[in-house]
Amino acid sequence: MTIDTQINMRDLRQWVCWRSEERGGKPTKIPYSPLTGGRASSTNPDTWAGYSEAVAAYKKGSYDGIGFVFTKEDEFVGVDLDHCLHPETGEVEPWAREIIDELDSYTEVSPSGTGVHILSRAELPDGRNRKGPIEIYGEGRYFTMSGRHLEGTPRTIENRQEQILALRRRVLGEAASTNGHETARSVASSGLSDEEILMKAAAAENGEKFRR
Repeated sequence: MTIDTQINMRDLRQWVCWRSEERGGKPTKIPYSPLTGGRASSTNPDTWAGYSEAVAAYKKGSYDGIGFVFTKEDEFVGVDLDHCLHPETGEVEPWAREIIDELDSYTEVSPSGTGVHILSRAELPDGRNRKGPIEIYGEGRYFTMSGRHLEGTPRTIENRQEQILALRRRVLGEAASTNGHETARSVASSGLSDEEILMKAAAAENGEKFRR
């Protein structure tokens, strides 16, 4: 299982395995640590592993797949669109196609074959993450990864800050700000001079990441 992207996601130790188990009468994708075989947590880094370790554990045959955990420290955001893909024809529902085209970033078919996962680079403000079949997460959550690239979408994970915020406003009714605080990305798109951008971005709420 590989994920054909041109970014460093596979270099991060934020990978888990998962197994489909019944919970409350419904199949649920439960995360497991590739290192210990015990339950993994999307908020406990000690239960995560590297990409190669997760793949190796998956290939042993005791798990159904691998997954990536989103954190505040990385710059990735995952958009999950459920029940939008016909598993036999591959036809995408119009409402989902609109979102896929809008974000225009790496997209893959979910393990169920009936949904899609879109990965992009962005920062999310606090607030709601889900409404109906649409979920948007940037931390405290893991996404199952199938490696089944959706034809017609980029094979790279693109910076889609403005598009992600616009999607949140439209779907979740969330404001486009980050609780009134500036971030390096919002400063960079503010129309200031280069010198002003550098000074303000370095002093922004996420300035440490910008300085690195």
